[in-house]
Amino acid sequence: MGMDVYGINPKDVVGTEPKFPENYRELSEAAQDEYWEADRKFHKDNPGIYFRANAWGWRPIHIFMSQACSHIYGEKIDSSMQFNDGAGIPEELIEECTDAMQKSLDSLKEDYPEDIVTVDTEDGPVDCYAPIHDDEWRDSYTVPLWRLKDWIKFVRNSGGFRVH
Repeated sequence: MGMDVYGINPKDVVGTEPKFPENYRELSEAAQDEYWEADRKFHKDNPGIYFRANAWGWRPIHIFMSQACSHIYGEKIDSSMQFNDGAGIPEELIEECTDAMQKSLDSLKEDYPEDIVTVDTEDGPVDCYAPIHDDEWRDSYTVPLWRLKDWIKFVRNSGGFRVH
């Protein structure tokens, strides 16, 4: 369970999204892998179409966005984006919101040092945003800083978005 976030009017779409094969289960493993690779490439090349986050990852992303720019889009939308009921930010507010989020991300370590934790991964240490300070839940609600960068890139290229 998580959040599927869809761009309303994605910018500069390149190529055609691969259609999920109706006979997927009958395909060879190599053919299935080929489909998923094409799907990943399409979404990487078109960052404003789709963004997904599991329920644990969405909460810190939403908190980050709320702190940076809820004053732009309002409390009603902010509250609704905690759920997957289709709320989101309209296209006319995207540029102002992404500028505010980028500014916040650029100064996050200085402005909110208590919200940054380093997590050891198999690839080495990763700086993460951890806005929940309850000791019982803090480790569960962290998101790598690179994921916040991906979020900003998605929003900037989305032409507005909706959370489902």
